[in-house]
Amino acid sequence: AKNIKLPEVKVEVPNVKVPEVKVGDYSNLKDSKSVGPGKKFTPAQKKNILEENMKRNDGVIKSDISGTILDKPTQAKSGVKANMNQAEIDHKRAKSKNGSNSYSNAQVISKEENLKKSNN
Repeated sequence: AKNIKLPEVKVEVPNVKVPEVKVGDYSNLKDSKSVGPGKKFTPAQKKNILEENMKRNDGVIKSDISGTILDKPTQAKSGVKANMNQAEIDHKRAKSKNGSNSYSNAQVISKEENLKKSNN
């Protein structure tokens, strides 16, 4: 078997603008009128945030803190050990510190990361 060296090919795509989105920034999503300090994220907000996260990460959910691939969230069941790798929608500024349920205050992290954070 011979090693054949192929010529290097550069491809340029003119006038293509890729919007720069920061990891963990969901402010591009439109807030509802019910957004306010100390409020929980609604099921609809959680769904939108997870969909946006997956869109940015080729169909998988990733932590906005560590980049770890996370499992889809599931409802907790009595007597069943919690999945520490489960995705959770977290308030960057804690609800207890008047953090709002605005998309700009949301981040996707694992249950483990959320427990370690403990309202910092």
